[in-house]
Formats: sequence, C-alpha cells, structure tokens
Amino acid sequence: MKQSGIAELLNVTQAAVSYYTRELRGGAVNIEKVEEVRQAVEEIAAALASGDWSAPDLMKRFCVACSAARETGLICRLHKQMEPSISLRDCKVCKPGRASSATRTR
Repeated sequence: MKQSGIAELLNVTQAAVSYYTRELRGGAVNIEKVEEVRQAVEEIAAALASGDWSAPDLMKRFCVACSAARETGLICRLHKQMEPSISLRDCKVCKPGRASSATRTR
C-alpha cells in the first residue's frame, strides 16, 4: 500500500507516514521486542491494509495493543524516558491499584 493510502486511512498527512516509516518519529519505544504489542499492531495494520475492518473492531484491536503495552511495561519505559525522575516501582499511572512501596505489606 502506498503512503498516500495509509495517510488517508489514518487521517494524517503522507509526510507523517513517511516520517514514521523512516523512524524519524515514533521511535521512543520498540514494539518489536514485545510480542503481544507487535502482534496487535500487525493485526491492526493487516485489517487496515485489507480494508476488512469496522470502527468497533479497530477500536477493540487498539485497546488490546494498549493493554498489552501497559501490562508488559512498555508504556512504563516510555514514561521513564519522558519523566526521568519518576519511580517506576511506585508509579500508578498505568496500574492505579498497584500499592506503593510504603503501603505494601511484606
């Protein structure tokens, strides 16, 4: 599929697609290293490329990708890059129910 077609599907410019494919943007985390996220992203790309998708199905696939990114710690690594002072051990951004080290029972 051409970059212009991808841009149209995603409602972005062709230039934005070009930046991402050349890894000039979006390189903050490597989804290739996390199987669950990589697989979900591949399914989204395949559905878009084939034209065989509906908005609810696509949203469900994005939710799977986001959940996998949170559960595997991928988002935590991105958060740490953006905010180096954060303690990943005590962070509750992705997992609000996580007890802090001060309140954890030993």
